[in-house]
Amino acid sequence: MESLEKVSVALVTDTKRTCRKLERFLPGNPNAAAVLLPVLADIYANAEHDLFSVDGSSFLHVEGIAQLAITEIPITRFPEVVDAVDSKPYGAIMLSSALSALDHKNTPVEISFRLHVARALEQRVTSFLTQPLEEVSTHDFRHVYPWRVTAGKEVADPILKQALVSDRWGALDFAARSISVMTSGNIGRLSDVQFDFLDEVIGLDYFYDSMGSLLDEDPSAPIKHHYEDNIENRRIVAISQLRHRREQDREGVGE
Repeated sequence: MESLEKVSVALVTDTKRTCRKLERFLPGNPNAAAVLLPVLADIYANAEHDLFSVDGSSFLHVEGIAQLAITEIPITRFPEVVDAVDSKPYGAIMLSSALSALDHKNTPVEISFRLHVARALEQRVTSFLTQPLEEVSTHDFRHVYPWRVTAGKEVADPILKQALVSDRWGALDFAARSISVMTSGNIGRLSDVQFDFLDEVIGLDYFYDSMGSLLDEDPSAPIKHHYEDNIENRRIVAISQLRHRREQDREGVGE
C-alpha cells in the first residue's frame, strides 16, 4: 500500500477515483484495512453528498470503502481500530452506517466488531445524558440514532426514556433535537420531526401532554420552508409539527 499520507491526500483531492482503487486493493489486505479505516472517518466527515452527481456521491463512495474495510480487519485488531475510528468526530457514526449497509446486503460481520461499535456509541450518548438538551450539539445528539440501530432499541430506549421521565431532559428539546436535517452538498436545513422515534421511546402522548400549552397556542407566524439548524429554530419546527400531528391524531388520521 502506498504511504498512508499519500492515500489520505488522494482521498481528499480525488475521492471517487481513489475509492475505486481501494476497492480493488483492500480485499486480502487486512492490516491495510485496519490502518485505513480511521483515515476514512476523517474524509467521511467532510465528503460532499452531491446527490445529483452522475458519478455518485463522494460520501457514499467513502462509506462503501469503509464497509469493505470492516469485512477485512483482523479480529485481534477490532478494539484498537474501533477506538481509533471513534476518536474522529464522525467515526462511530460512519461505522454504524456502514454496518447497517452491510446488514442490508446480508454481508456477515463478526459480532464482536458490532459490540465494540455499540460500546463506543453508548459512551458518546451517556456522556451527555445529564446535560440539558439545549446545551447538547446537533452532532452529539446525532449519535443517538446509530446507537439505537447498532446496540438495539431494547438497549437504548429505556435509557432515553429514563432521561425524560426523570426530568433531566425536557419534552420540547427532545423533540427539537429529534428533527432530521436535509443535506445538499455541505448545507443542512431542518426537515421533519422523527415521530416514529418519539413514539417508540416514550409515546407521542407524552409530548402532547408535556407540551400541551405550547401546542394550544396560536402560531405566531407561518412556518417557513427552510430553517437553519439551531436550537431556537428546532423548537419552532418541533412545536409546529407536533401541533399538526396532534390534530391529525385527534381526527383519527395520524399514521
